[in-house]
Amino acid sequence: MAVLSTPIAVAIESKGHVFVGDTGRGEIVAFGVTGQGGPAIRPPKNEPFRPVALAVRNEELYAADTAGARILVLSTSDGHVIRTIGGASDE
Repeated sequence: MAVLSTPIAVAIESKGHVFVGDTGRGEIVAFGVTGQGGPAIRPPKNEPFRPVALAVRNEELYAADTAGARILVLSTSDGHVIRTIGGASDE
């Protein structure tokens, strides 16, 4: 089971997977429907990351990141960044 440090945000998607924003670890920890911890979700390039709020819509996980002053939109299936809202990458 994944060890949490400072869990501050939780989101549950329709299939029952649970995503926990852990500001102490600087990542989002994904849990399967059985409660087993899965791979952690982190932004690319080892950037500072403080996921303080999470929401799920369809197959997208929205993470409010106070370290990067942005919202990361991530894939719920593999955690890759779909797009960034705000921060240095805003268009």
